[in-house]
Amino acid sequence: MEMKELLALDSEGLIPGPGESEENFCQRVQAVKECFHGQEMPLAPHHWQWASEQLQALYGFYPRWCCASYSSKGLAPWQAAATWIDVKRVYTIQLRPSKWLSWLVDADEVLAHEAVHAARAAFNEPKSEELLAYLTSSAKWRQVIGPLFRQPKEALILMTLIGSGAILQVMEAVWDVFLGSSGCFFTAAILCCGWSFRLLRMRKRFERAARHLAPQLRDPAMVRAVLFRLTDDEIVQLSRGKSFLANNDLRWRVIRCKYFKNLFNI
Repeated sequence: MEMKELLALDSEGLIPGPGESEENFCQRVQAVKECFHGQEMPLAPHHWQWASEQLQALYGFYPRWCCASYSSKGLAPWQAAATWIDVKRVYTIQLRPSKWLSWLVDADEVLAHEAVHAARAAFNEPKSEELLAYLTSSAKWRQVIGPLFRQPKEALILMTLIGSGAILQVMEAVWDVFLGSSGCFFTAAILCCGWSFRLLRMRKRFERAARHLAPQLRDPAMVRAVLFRLTDDEIVQLSRGKSFLANNDLRWRVIRCKYFKNLFNI
């Protein structure tokens, strides 16, 4: 596959994953395109307009091959959408069709959020995934609070603790502090503090990594786009001053050619 074709795929949201060989990447691209053309009820192009413009501005890709449709099947009651990724890293975006959700969250933002997960389908980097996805939100408070949970089960644990505490409080159960309503609320508060510290630490690493890239790229949009294509460990190491530009796997060859071509005279 020529570099010109690899760059075009990258710009369409088909991004090589960490350690992914060219052969595996080609097979995944073909599977994604077949899935896209085979979907029964694809979203109309105008549904993608805001999300595509946002993703292009933030991370330098237009989600051309995203399979997305409306369905509530398999979603938890509090989930507005989900991105399903199979063992071959082929993805589908599922959006809840409920109208009342539009009062709580904008459908365009949900689509942009899930498209981030789709573009990073070949990544398995939970530390940075939600942080990158919530940066697509136009609401500052969602960008700040949204990445608090890295996995759906964390939100479920917190909701269970708060719900249990509220029920026990109403029942006026006389239990030990770590078993009664006070214990539930206390545990929930401790978890929130821990997750907040975890998120703050990752944000600081993002900022430091961005500062190391800034002198070479100069454009903040290009800095974000490069960070989008890195692993958690690469972001941590980059925040400490380490460079990965000598890495010769497929993903880094694309990154070098797209964002550092002046540095390497490509």
